[in-house]
Amino acid sequence: MSNIALQIERLAPGVITVGSPVLFDNVVYTDGNITYNPATGIVTFNEAGRYIVDWWVAPQAASLPPPAGVIFALSTSQGAFQEGNLLDRNDQVVGIGIVDVAAAPVTMTLSN
Repeated sequence: MSNIALQIERLAPGVITVGSPVLFDNVVYTDGNITYNPATGIVTFNEAGRYIVDWWVAPQAASLPPPAGVIFALSTSQGAFQEGNLLDRNDQVVGIGIVDVAAAPVTMTLSN
């Protein structure tokens, strides 16, 4: 079993425009052959394996008129696109995805 892990968070306020990646500004924990570029929002898996990605976003969407809401999704350089779930338009968007890396490197972003 591999010991590759990355925990990142965004502490800065601001708008993430539609189609843009989330730019995380704090690396909480990193270990193993995985990298994060804070300028682009790209996570790079540098080693073959199966990666579980668990994420959540607490949007400030109360000012959006109904039925508007927010959608965040993981997308990879392999073409995978995994949307998160928003149970209430003023609540958290959550998602869990699996990125299966047969040949490294593979990149991933979390985008609005």
